[in-house]
Amino acid sequence: MGLWYPKDISFMLTAFADACYAGCQDTRRSTSGYAQFLGGRLVSWSLKKQKSTAISTTEAEYIALSGCCAQILWMRLQLKDYGFDFHKIPMYCDNQSAIVLCCNSVQHSRSKHIDIHHHFIKEQVERRVVELYFVETTYQLADIFTKALPRERFETLLPLLGIRQMSPDTLKELQESKDYGLKFNKIPLYCDNKSAFALCCNNVQHSRSKHIDVRYHFIKEKVENEVVELYFVRIEYKLADIFIKALS
Repeated sequence: MGLWYPKDISFMLTAFADACYAGCQDTRRSTSGYAQFLGGRLVSWSLKKQKSTAISTTEAEYIALSGCCAQILWMRLQLKDYGFDFHKIPMYCDNQSAIVLCCNSVQHSRSKHIDIHHHFIKEQVERRVVELYFVETTYQLADIFTKALPRERFETLLPLLGIRQMSPDTLKELQESKDYGLKFNKIPLYCDNKSAFALCCNNVQHSRSKHIDVRYHFIKEKVENEVVELYFVRIEYKLADIFIKALS
């Protein structure tokens, strides 16, 4: 199986957050699971046991939303460096009470005991950096990260996450395909040593090269297949010279 990233997809940032309440039989702690999508394709995901014991399903989902929001903010910051500015980022949750809790900036009896570092999500909702939406459990894509699912449910979620079953032949075909329409042959490689050229172009092992570790000899095959072409360059034009020694 593998993640499938086709060309020509949108560039929208979305996220799903879910929790399995009291899923750990030993500690009775809940499990958070969330997934972030860019252009509808899974790019980030996480599942982990919560550090504190939640006393309700709402609290467990609230903590999961907080963790998902933190990851979304980090991704938003990274993408901003490339000229993308995201606002009102959709976050999907299947617990309406948790959504209400995130949208209520007033502390009350249902949330006052929750560790303070989870409450930052309220500020992000208020500033409209993220927007929370209710989604039916059937369409909760993060469900796969929180608990063991029935086979039918598991197989239903896989394609929605962009995961595909790929045979060795399919993988080989994808590897050989030119996804970006670029194909390079006879790539120029410049060197200032003609003897090294001769060694690269000679497929016969002899006394000058038989002691060299076998992993270095692959270049002979690349020269023979015309993937690369070797050219001599005078030392004054050797640009890599700056990386190997102190120059005057």
